[in-house]
Amino acid sequence: MASEPNLVARKSLTYLTKTIPMNWWNHLMDAITVLTSIGVLWLFFRSFRIQSRDENQKVIERERAFGQWMGERQAFEKWATKQFVEIHEAIDGIRKDIETLFERLPPPPNLIRDESPLKLARVGKEVAEEIQSRAWAEATAKAVIDQLDASTPYEVQEFAYAYVEGEEFNLAEDLVKAMKASAYEHGIRHWRNLKDVLAIELRDALLEALGMEPPK
Repeated sequence: MASEPNLVARKSLTYLTKTIPMNWWNHLMDAITVLTSIGVLWLFFRSFRIQSRDENQKVIERERAFGQWMGERQAFEKWATKQFVEIHEAIDGIRKDIETLFERLPPPPNLIRDESPLKLARVGKEVAEEIQSRAWAEATAKAVIDQLDASTPYEVQEFAYAYVEGEEFNLAEDLVKAMKASAYEHGIRHWRNLKDVLAIELRDALLEALGMEPPK
């Protein structure tokens, strides 16, 4: 035999089902469904808000890290620019010191007198004697005079300079050694600058061979 409470509950449910219209039950079930749906949606949006908050925090952290990186980059660029300016200023200072040093150095001696026609200066005559360029010029004049097609002293001079400055021009080893030693003694930077002495000596030797008078 059923207990008295269960019997009362069953009678009450029977009474409600008989006295409450069916459409009310339907409305009640619809309301429960709506409330359930709302509850599910609320849980979904709550979870989404939590995820969005986490994503926003990650975005903020990334932006903070990027800002820190940009700050460090700008600081490095500022430092590098300062270093570059200092190096540039130091190089300019060194360049000015070198220019000042060269300005204080004595000028190289003139081998050729600054007048017309061209002649050997005092140092040029000393160099010519040291390297024995006169003997070289006389021997060379005999070897190349057949190649000379000149009717004026200027053309002879042009031929002499073209000859000593030509790519096929070769000097004996002993003469090169003598020219290097003479250049060193007279403070001449490069021994090839002594070719001016050879050109003038060759010009004078050719002028004499052609019966023309060389400059005195």
